[in-house]
Amino acid sequence: MNNFFTGTIDNGRARAAKLILRLQHEFLAPLYANAYALILNQVFAAGLGVIYWALAAHLFSADVVGQNSAIISTMIFLSALAELSLKAAMGRFVPRAGHYVTRLILSAYTINISISLLVTLVFFALGNYFRFTIDLLEETRVLPVILIFVPLFWTIFTVQDGVLIGLRESKWVLYENTFFNVIKIVFLVVAFLIGYRYSLAASWFLPVPLLILGVNSLIFLRFIPRYRSENNSPASAITVKQVASSVAGDHIGNILSEACVSLLPLMVLNLVGESANAYFYQAWLIGNTIYLIASNLVTSFSVEASFNLQQIAVYSRRILMQKARLVMPLALVVLIFAPLILRIFGSEYASQGTTLLRWLAIATFPMMLNLLYFGYSRVLGDIRPLIQNQAIIAFITLGLSYLWLPKFGISAVGVAWFIAQSAVAVIAIYKMGPILLSRVSNHSSDEALSGHLLLRRVDWRFLTSVIYPRKSICYTKGRLAQAVAAITSDQMMTQKDDSATDCDLAVAANPSSSVLKAAHLALRSGGVCYTEWDAWRMGGAHRIRRQLETAGFNSIRLFWVYPKLETPHVWVPIESGVGLYKYLAQQALSGDTSILRFARMALQKFLHTLVRFGLVLQLSAIAYKEVESPDDFIGVIRKEWSDAYGDGSADRLSYLFRTPGTHAFNGISYTVFDSNKADPEWILKIPRLPETGGTLEQEYSILCNLNESQKNPALLVPCPLFSLEHLSVRITCQTAFKGILLPKMIRGKPFETLANEITDWLLKLAERSRTDWPHLSKEQPLDQLRVRLNTFGESLLEPKELSRALASLATLKELPLVCVHNDFTPWNLIREHAGLGAFDWVESDWSGYPLLDLVYSLSTLAFLSEDAWETSQTAAVYRRLLDPVTPIGKAFADCLNRYADSLNIPHQRIPALRLATWIFHCSNEYENNRMDFGTEGLSGRTIAGDMFPLLKTELVIQSENS
Repeated sequence: MNNFFTGTIDNGRARAAKLILRLQHEFLAPLYANAYALILNQVFAAGLGVIYWALAAHLFSADVVGQNSAIISTMIFLSALAELSLKAAMGRFVPRAGHYVTRLILSAYTINISISLLVTLVFFALGNYFRFTIDLLEETRVLPVILIFVPLFWTIFTVQDGVLIGLRESKWVLYENTFFNVIKIVFLVVAFLIGYRYSLAASWFLPVPLLILGVNSLIFLRFIPRYRSENNSPASAITVKQVASSVAGDHIGNILSEACVSLLPLMVLNLVGESANAYFYQAWLIGNTIYLIASNLVTSFSVEASFNLQQIAVYSRRILMQKARLVMPLALVVLIFAPLILRIFGSEYASQGTTLLRWLAIATFPMMLNLLYFGYSRVLGDIRPLIQNQAIIAFITLGLSYLWLPKFGISAVGVAWFIAQSAVAVIAIYKMGPILLSRVSNHSSDEALSGHLLLRRVDWRFLTSVIYPRKSICYTKGRLAQAVAAITSDQMMTQKDDSATDCDLAVAANPSSSVLKAAHLALRSGGVCYTEWDAWRMGGAHRIRRQLETAGFNSIRLFWVYPKLETPHVWVPIESGVGLYKYLAQQALSGDTSILRFARMALQKFLHTLVRFGLVLQLSAIAYKEVESPDDFIGVIRKEWSDAYGDGSADRLSYLFRTPGTHAFNGISYTVFDSNKADPEWILKIPRLPETGGTLEQEYSILCNLNESQKNPALLVPCPLFSLEHLSVRITCQTAFKGILLPKMIRGKPFETLANEITDWLLKLAERSRTDWPHLSKEQPLDQLRVRLNTFGESLLEPKELSRALASLATLKELPLVCVHNDFTPWNLIREHAGLGAFDWVESDWSGYPLLDLVYSLSTLAFLSEDAWETSQTAAVYRRLLDPVTPIGKAFADCLNRYADSLNIPHQRIPALRLATWIFHCSNEYENNRMDFGTEGLSGRTIAGDMFPLLKTELVIQSENS
């Protein structure tokens, strides 16, 4: 019994310690810490604001309060006009401004000062001319002169908050605004004692110049120097065009949003009366509070994603989950207790406004995703979604409210708001699906330099029989035209060149009938026409196919490209069988609950219908001139499938074309299905670059050897099927796994359990590869590691660190060699019924040092378990991983020691092998970035990569322990 209670207490302490550690992690992580500071700022400002106005109502007469509040509102309105959404722009551009940050901030202030003076002067000039300021201001001589400068100060006061947020100093926004709200209450009491009619307005604005001076002293003397020391990589100057486009999108979107929010009370007032507007306004304010909390979380996301654009996928998921934790419970409380909440204002408020408030609470769920989508678009500088989707929300909400208010009352506004938010949420899901469902991000701060993105733009060529066209003609401009020119070996022609009749490839976007006929005429017999279409505008797949047929093309294939044509992940043929859609639904919604099964079935039916009829935003089409059976990779797959499963079996074949990855070396693949089955059968791999074809041959050879030997317990690895050359491109095919990816199983699984399972798997691999295969000499891997270290070590490491690293590597020369996977991460591991399987052996090698796969795998498993993907967080987790006192550190040490004992590796060699792991992966990152960007395009951050902090941490720990 005592043991039972002791065990229960220990488990409780362990769970409490884990919870405390998680809370510390959240409050220290900038993504969450800044969000919490902004939320607290909102809460404190609202509470102190209530105290301020309640005190003003008791100290001053109603007419004085009314006139002064009108002055305050007017000045804030003029400031809002002059602010130009530069507060939000600072949150986006300050994080990436680098050494140009001071110039950026001063430029924003200068613009704000100029526009503020202009707007205020125009306002008072028009006010005097049209006499609409007479009721606002009784003293028309001195007061207007003073008030000309008030919006100027208030604008800077607002924009400096954006600067603080951009510098990751959101806690100072909380300090500053709390001080402002407290000091203006003190000034209010003093104003009452003075007795001047406009002293109430003075109490509001007098603290502002003092706070501007104090906060900007901190910004320029303390925060900017610290920012520069922490962000010492070179950055490109922020252009006027970048800021102007961002500001324009934000400002127009904000105007649309404010128009919706501001016009609704006026609409209610005019359509259903004053008392209905009172009931509406209180419910609307409560619903808007939830909106502001969710919005503050997105503000923090925008800043952190701007600091590290490559982690935008991780930040998107994390902030959405955090919004779900904070906002959804709040929305549920409002939904359930709406009558009790409104009863604070009176029983009639509860009776009239409960239904409205509940609809506003329900609308919170799609609204959370929409706010994230707006923040995501803002970070990328994509202003179109900001304008379009805010316009959709405003149009639907105002339009339906206008139609329904007279008939259904104020509840109609809540229904209209929910419909509007849900409509935009569908677009947000479509656009952000890949970001939310995977860890792959297609965005980089170096995108302007990365020529490899041109290759990604023409990955569709691997769906055709023309991989490297000799002669091409392009009927479009921009990146697509540049990409086509990059792969054309001989001559690139434009739309003006109408004399060509022997082109291999023709490319067009949303072509007219005349353009399609011109493209058909320009192609040789057997030539390929690639087109991209706004399917929703063109009438869907059927009409697109008919246009191509009318122009004379045949062998037409249409594809739904997801998420978008510029950065595609998957290409889905619209003729695909139902099995492929089952597979897509399983990938999106894994799990075995009844709700998830129903959701998968609904998603499968929805996708099948949507794609079959081409009712998607964009489609691409590939068509041929005078070809019935194209000699493309699809033809190869059908032939091999028929040989394997018999004649006629190819009719059951479906495929998914994948073009993932953000690097030029990433491969391209076909996932092949039986039409009615959800599990894939084959994976066909194709190199994006000719020089990477050798890695596919090496992978195929290693898989052959792994599958030949059956003396040891079976290892779950893909089975190689065939390797051949087609269209001068090496392709290999292997069996596909049918199971659950390891990252989808991590939640709720102890780190120790998965770590031991991974260790067991790698021990089986080491045992087999040691006994069955010939290896290189033991000196060659060591020489390769030294070369890898020297590629980046001289420029990134201190001389003492480089010497220490070389000395540590020298101790590895007598160690045994094993087959290594070299990318043994959770993303390449899958759980089948028979156990753990490993795929993607494209970076594997016959002869490598033991333990490297294990260190890399367990480290990435720890990062995944701890949800740590910022470089500072990964370094902190890695430190805990090397501390045997921590739970994950003990499991990590036990696994490494057990592996070392099985291969007779002395334990004192383990630190050197850990170091070798990060040298290997730092070198890979450097080479990959060099291939993508070229030597001249490498920035400081790109050179270092994400693995470099782990290498530095390992060197520091070894120095501490020596």
